[in-house]
Order: sequence, then structure tokens, then C-alpha cells
Amino acid sequence: MKIFDQTVKIATAGEVSVKKQFMFLLPLTFSSFLIILTHSFFNAGLARLPSPEIYLSSFAVARSLMHIFQSPIMMTRQTVTSIANDPKNYRKTRTFLILIFMSVTATLAVIALTGASRWIFGNLMGLEGSTLDASVTMLKVLIIFPCMVGIRGFFSGICIKFRVMPLISAASLMRLIYVAVFISFIDTITFISPAVLAALMFLGAITTEVIVMVTGTKMIVKNIPKSLGSLNERHSVNHVEALTFKALFAFFAPLAITAYIQTLSMPIINGGLARTVEPEIALSVFSVAWYLGAVFLSPFSAFHQLPIRFIGEDGKRNIRSVRRFAILTGSLISLVMLLVSITDIGYFILVELIGTSHEISILSADVLKIMSLLPVIMVMREFIWGVMMKRRLTRYIGKGKIVNLSFLLIIVLSLTLLTFSNPALIGAIAVVGSEAAETVYLYIVTKKI
Repeated sequence: MKIFDQTVKIATAGEVSVKKQFMFLLPLTFSSFLIILTHSFFNAGLARLPSPEIYLSSFAVARSLMHIFQSPIMMTRQTVTSIANDPKNYRKTRTFLILIFMSVTATLAVIALTGASRWIFGNLMGLEGSTLDASVTMLKVLIIFPCMVGIRGFFSGICIKFRVMPLISAASLMRLIYVAVFISFIDTITFISPAVLAALMFLGAITTEVIVMVTGTKMIVKNIPKSLGSLNERHSVNHVEALTFKALFAFFAPLAITAYIQTLSMPIINGGLARTVEPEIALSVFSVAWYLGAVFLSPFSAFHQLPIRFIGEDGKRNIRSVRRFAILTGSLISLVMLLVSITDIGYFILVELIGTSHEISILSADVLKIMSLLPVIMVMREFIWGVMMKRRLTRYIGKGKIVNLSFLLIIVLSLTLLTFSNPALIGAIAVVGSEAAETVYLYIVTKKI
């Protein structure tokens, strides 16, 4: 691909170094890793409640419904880092995002506080009895969760703009500590219902992050609009295009659609695996492999921030060095994943650390082999995402995610007609194929524009 060629050329003088890019990305990667780790802690906490099977399933269902409403807000950080680039644009972006947060929270409140949530959980998701009651209760407690995610994303974006990313890692670490302390006392707090406790564990984690992020940003950056003006002066930025709410919506809407489509991917895969000859094995194996693979994929959730941060406004400065770093990073992690999957290291992690059975571990390692292609593909996509966000071409990102979902559906439906000795491979092939299709589409777009 032309956009990824010239990888062996020596960087021109003054281009950003590999070390500088690595140090920029490291806190963001560490934060993603801590958040993934926290989700394992959540399950440990739920397992200490009475009748844990009820609350484990209730929590999963309530969280999945909440995530549907939360998904657009997940693109807050990208919006702030891309377009809140001077005092006026910052204030307009802040107002726009506050309106989004309020709208999402109000909609979720209507669902949670009326009979709508009970109808959805009971009729669409098939819950009943104690599990249904617990899911409804949890959703009520989690009404403000999407808003808290938005606030975290907003201040995370500010931290990235002012290069104080260690604060993001510190907030994630405090989140992990909070959950660890909470679960150590969860079985002794008997005066609060288990359903409320489960939801408070989740809500308290994000609230802890928000408190650290807001307090730290106010202490370090202080007056954000004034600091943005000073930042532009230091970088000799004399003119910044003024934003309108129409332009903000045009930038944000495709990202919101992208986030929403991403929430649909896993249900589609699980639905396909549930139709295989051995659905229990397929679902279990893919889930184990996916969450182990997610540890290796965590560096790429924020990789688009590198082009946003380092590529010049002319679209040329630093592009070769950032592109080269993307290729090196993706190739290295793909190689590590492959080595883990084909050696005893993967088996050891699955059996000894995660505690899966011999059969599940062997099959999960095979899935991980296919998934080892993802780092290279994802880093290419994230690189193009960053360039497009930098140029406010987010409409193509939304279209790319539609391509992704379309290929995912086609691949899953096609492969479920075949017989696999390891049916979980369907999920891995579908993810790799759909991610590759999206990346190819975005590359074709970059050639045209």
C-alpha cells in the first residue's frame, strides 16, 4: 500500500523519533490494559455475592443495554483532541458535548425508570425471576454511567492535548485500586442489596477515574481555554478555523455511528457461534481467546492519537515516521501473539493463570493464531483513522465501519453453514476478515482524496 510504503527510508531531519512516539503511546496503552484488567476484578467481586450466577448474568445483561446508549459518548476523547484546538472552539465543543451527554442520560433514565427496561429484559432478552429484577435494579443505578464516561473522555482528550497522559494512567490505576478494595468488603456490606452493590462497584470505578482526571487536569492545566491559547502561540498557530455546531455534528455523528456499530459486532459473532454444532464450546473458546487477545490488542485502541498529535497541519510533516512506527508496532505485537499461540506459553497462560480446561485451552490457542493477524491490520486502520480525524473526514470512518459490519455478517452467516472441528474459529476469521475489509476500504478512500 502506498500509504504504508517507504518504511525503510531514513526519517528526514526534525521528524518525531520512535522514542517520543513510544513515550506518548505508553501511558494510553497502560491505561487500556488496566481497564481490561479491572473487568476481571468485576467478575471476582460478583462471584462473592450470594447466588453469584444471578448477579453475573444480570450484570452482563444490564451493562450490555447501557453500552448501547453509551457507545456514542465513547468518541468524546477523539472529538476533543481533534477539534478543540483554540479557546473558542474548545468552548463550543464543550457545549456540544454537554448536550450529547444530557440527551443520552435523559434517554437512558426514561428506559430505566419506566417499565421499558423490564419489558426489554423480559421480552427481548428472555430474563425472568430474580435475574430480571436484578437487571432492572442495576440499570437504574447505572443511569449516570454514560455521562461519567463522557466526562472522563473529555478530560482525557485535554490531557492528550497538553501531553499529561500519565494522569490518564494514574486515574486508571486508582480505578483498579478502588475495585480491589470494594470487592474485599463486598460480602460484608449486607445492608445494601446485592444488585445495588454490583452496580455501585461499576459506577464507583468510573467515578473514581473522573475525580482523578478532573482534579489532576485542573491542577496541572488550570485554565484550559487560556492554556490552549498559549499552546497555539508557542507553536506559532496564527489562524484556527472557527467551528459551527453544524460542523461539530458533521464531525461527531460518523464517530458516534462507528461506536454504535462496534457494539453490535460481538452480539453478531455470538449469535453465529450459538448456531454451530457445539455452541457451548464455540462460545466459551472464543470468549476466552478474545479476552486474552484483547490484552495484546490494547495498544491500538488509542493509536489514532499518534497521527492526530504528531502529523503536521500540512499532512506531510512526521507522516513517514509515524507510519513507520505503526508498522513496527503492529508487526512486533502480531509476532508476539503468534509466538504465544504456537508455543507452550499460551497453554500455560490459559491453564495456569486463567484456569481453563485442557480442551478449551488447546482450541483457544488455535483461535489466537488467527487473531495474531489483527495487530497489523488494526494499526493500519488506526493510522488512517488518525489522519482522517486530523483532516475532519470522519464521514469516511463511519462508512468504513458499515463496511466492517457488512462483511462481518456475510462471513459469519457463510461460515456457520460449514462444519469446523473448532467452531470458535468462525469468530476469529470473521473479525479478521471484517477488519481487513474496513482497512482496505479506508485505504482506497485515501487514494482518492
